[in-house]
Amino acid sequence: MTTRPTLLARKLAEPSSAVVPTALDRPVMFLHIPKTAGTSFIGTLRNIFGQNRLVRLISIDESTSGEIGRLLSERPCDLACLTGHVPFYMIAPWQTQCSTFTVLRHPITRVMSLFRFIQRRSPAEQRRLGLRTNFTFNEFITSRQPELFAQIHDGMTRMLCGDPEINTPDSPKFWNVAPSPQIIRAALLTLDSIDFGLAEDMNNTMRVARGAWGIPYNLNISHENVTNPTGATPDIECSLEIVSRNAMDVVLYQHAAGLFASRCSWLDEKLDAVTGRSAIHVPFLGENVVIGSIPGLQGFHEVERGGFAWLDSEQPTRIHFDLAAPAARIRLHGYAIHKEYPVNEIVIEVNGTQVATRVSRVESPWFTLETDPVALRHPFNVLSIRPPYFVPVRYANPDSRDPRSLSIALAKVAFEP
Repeated sequence: MTTRPTLLARKLAEPSSAVVPTALDRPVMFLHIPKTAGTSFIGTLRNIFGQNRLVRLISIDESTSGEIGRLLSERPCDLACLTGHVPFYMIAPWQTQCSTFTVLRHPITRVMSLFRFIQRRSPAEQRRLGLRTNFTFNEFITSRQPELFAQIHDGMTRMLCGDPEINTPDSPKFWNVAPSPQIIRAALLTLDSIDFGLAEDMNNTMRVARGAWGIPYNLNISHENVTNPTGATPDIECSLEIVSRNAMDVVLYQHAAGLFASRCSWLDEKLDAVTGRSAIHVPFLGENVVIGSIPGLQGFHEVERGGFAWLDSEQPTRIHFDLAAPAARIRLHGYAIHKEYPVNEIVIEVNGTQVATRVSRVESPWFTLETDPVALRHPFNVLSIRPPYFVPVRYANPDSRDPRSLSIALAKVAFEP
């Protein structure tokens, strides 16, 4: 299989002044292969493109391909990203209209992650998958439940090969687990036509994403839905069982790793030149913008029903923005985890310089924070938010099962003259 660079990588290598388009001219289609760190990656997508501009395709069936086409047609201006457990054959008709991206993971690690994930699910969900409570690894790996079977047996190859029959339980091809060089080659041809990363190398995966979408700042690596925080490795017997059922995925991953390394080498000297605007907030003076409509975010959890998004305790919180004004006051409308939270101690920096702030309580624990006038620069600015501390949710609400630590949440952002 050839390891030639993608069209993007070749463009980045050319000595041209137009290294990367100035805007994302096609929405991102993130093909989410289960248990490949995709939930964490979606968190990154949600932040950088804006939650209201991202659509998650939940129910995947024969109508999904048409739904993708409808969204692309009806939301040409405000749709930045589509994502879901969508096999490539459903994306293929729209590939020229999307910038397709996926993430792969070593087959042993991926299947073990699926096993641990289902172990943590509710008894009702385990029964839905044909498993009893406290099921064993052998019961899991030998399951004939179609949803599990497809993911346990060459799940990555199935998603990428472009063959509907290998993804359809009604087809004999679905249950045929014999390795096929033709199917592997088809999956590798898919990888050759799209951008992708590796879960084992998220630093370079983020770099590839930056280059693919023209993002002029480094991307954070979030960690959501982690199933093996200790990094424990499976025993030899389990590994052999997985390999015996994932021969195509093992070959696919080996070839993909070489292709990925080749693409990364083409990006080394060119990432500093990216100038895209798709992941930068470009507001108007006096405009109140809800947090879900703001691109260029880092370090925020998902927007909740109350219309606010909590700051993530595990990574810095930033808003990348550009404003057609030499200076502005910044106003943040937010919510604190408790009414006595010292919001007056929140540190605001713009482009690395701390700015003075004033806080008014709207209706505790809601508050408004406004900065002094701050000078702005181009092509973009970085607003950093540092709360004084984070509180484990279980301390504030002992009945909660929320594992996060929280401080403040933002609902709206405005830039005033």
